[in-house]
Amino acid sequence: MSESKNNDLLPLLVILESIGKIQLYVAGFTDANSFFMAHEIITQNILKLKTEFEKIIVQELADGHFAIDECGVAKQSIFYRHIDFNAFLG
Repeated sequence: MSESKNNDLLPLLVILESIGKIQLYVAGFTDANSFFMAHEIITQNILKLKTEFEKIIVQELADGHFAIDECGVAKQSIFYRHIDFNAFLG
């Protein structure tokens, strides 16, 4: 995290968006062998990362370090199509 907490929200949103894209990528595999026997581990790690980033955003919003209006603007952006903003905006 940077010293200015207000600068941390957008990088976390970009990471969440990337996780959403990865989830789409791995969704097409039917078994672990088809994805070099790593699908299950990758999926579990992605979900853990996603959950942790969402927790960070919820906490930072609650602490006033992130601006809720900035999340609202990001929610309207077509860039962040793979983020469930309801997970931290309610």
